[in-house]
Amino acid sequence: MMTCNLSTNSETSSMMLEEPVKNRASRVSTTVGYASPPPKSPSKLSCQLTTDTFKSISRYYDNGQDNDQVFFDGALEKLSGLHLGRFLQVHNVQEKFRAKMIDWMFEVLNIYQQREATIFKSVFLLDLYYANRVQPESIDELHLLGIVCMMIASKSEEVKYIKLDAFVNTIGRGKFSKERILAKEVEVLKVIGFRTAFPTLHELICCAFRVVDVREERAFFERSALLLAKMCLCSYEMLSNFSLVEIALCCIVIALKLSEKVANFNSDECVKKAMKSFGVSDSAVFLKKVQLVHSFVVDFSSVMPYVKNIENFNDFMNRGI
Repeated sequence: MMTCNLSTNSETSSMMLEEPVKNRASRVSTTVGYASPPPKSPSKLSCQLTTDTFKSISRYYDNGQDNDQVFFDGALEKLSGLHLGRFLQVHNVQEKFRAKMIDWMFEVLNIYQQREATIFKSVFLLDLYYANRVQPESIDELHLLGIVCMMIASKSEEVKYIKLDAFVNTIGRGKFSKERILAKEVEVLKVIGFRTAFPTLHELICCAFRVVDVREERAFFERSALLLAKMCLCSYEMLSNFSLVEIALCCIVIALKLSEKVANFNSDECVKKAMKSFGVSDSAVFLKKVQLVHSFVVDFSSVMPYVKNIENFNDFMNRGI
């Protein structure tokens, strides 16, 4: 038997050498002598690893609530360990100028029709840079920093991202050269540790939408929660006194109460479900924080008079908050 196999392989080899090159592919695929040897059977350990890996990956592709819960848990875990603190203390930047810069960033990104995720990421990158930079940053760099954070966020989140020439000529009005913008981009990325894929308030709130599963006035609920989050991001004091996770949940709870007025439904169960998902242990203490955020939003126009570019703000206020 072995002699026969060796002979067959030898004959096949000589035949292949004599055939034109263009005919070899089809002959190889049908010739037993050129078949690859069977792979070795994997060990028990590698089988176990493969099974575990498959189960882990399949969680992201299963339909239903589990898929949403996986993404929500991931975003919550990453943001829970992030505390920005009073990140402007070491820098020569006042809260008012930070808020004005964020307001301008809102305007620019809306003009260029960028997604909500890009808007939230731009602000997050700005604050993350200040929180991680050890040396004091001059107020003169704030304009350039805002441009660079928008550029990084746009390239990270958008298919049709804003081009460098637009930042140089239109958005920056020729104030900063390409070389200076690119140099600042490298600096920002180094300071934040190249963490451009980090989840923001936008991802956390959007994942919570699906976990809480609000049916009534869902569009209004989602829009309201994101608008509330934008208002909170404009305030340095809010970010200093509340964690990002607390801000996200406060905005969700207030938005649920607003939706309750609009759609005429009882939101208590949704509020409880949201608080449970965020791991709130003391609901009484947390609801006091919700009241503080609510008071800030009600007084937003007087507390932050220089912020004018939050979309649909007047319409939102007229809904009865």
